[in-house]
Amino acid sequence: MKDMMLEGPTSAPLIERLLAETLKTSFSRGITDVRYRPEEKIRLPTFAGKEDPTDHITAFNIAMGRTNFSDEERDAGYCRLFVESLQGPALGWFTGLERDSINDFHDLVAAFLKQCIMFTRQGATLSDLWNLSQGANQSLRDYMEKFKGVASKVHVPDNIAVDALMNTLYFKSLFREDLYRNPTKSLQDAIARSNIFIRMEEDTAAILKKINATAKPIAPKAPKARQEP
Repeated sequence: MKDMMLEGPTSAPLIERLLAETLKTSFSRGITDVRYRPEEKIRLPTFAGKEDPTDHITAFNIAMGRTNFSDEERDAGYCRLFVESLQGPALGWFTGLERDSINDFHDLVAAFLKQCIMFTRQGATLSDLWNLSQGANQSLRDYMEKFKGVASKVHVPDNIAVDALMNTLYFKSLFREDLYRNPTKSLQDAIARSNIFIRMEEDTAAILKKINATAKPIAPKAPKARQEP
């Protein structure tokens, strides 16, 4: 009982401070005073801090295209719903913004991008593409996903990208052999052809797994009887 009496007065200022932190807002009254009622439930993309912020803004704007805000409601509606899309550290960032520092959606997006600049998509270089290498035990599917991810960020002619693909595939790859036998200058064509070899590789692995599972173990041979001299 004594401990509880001491705890009450000691924790009260902390509780009040935490409560004040949750109630404060970075929005100006130009946003908070606007009342709006969305016509339907909007499915918002989410952002926790590890995703590409520019991709999140694009997805958010697409989702907001289904709203019917008036010109007077738009900034307030966009700002409030954008905050609803934030999670974890990203939401913590917003609550730490200076009071009354956000006057419209442009201010919010600018502050958001400034905070998340370290997560913005970095452009890859041609050397990043040529430095890739498919491991001996790496599946073609996994490697092609990695290659396409880098290739999408490098602005080079298709024939150079195809050359990089041929030279970074595992040297015993059947797909690599096919690209040499049937050359192409189209990266889209090469990627489409890779899907055939991916299916073949995965079907072969599935068949081998089935064969190994049904194969009967071979009984060990009995040792020969030792003959006495």
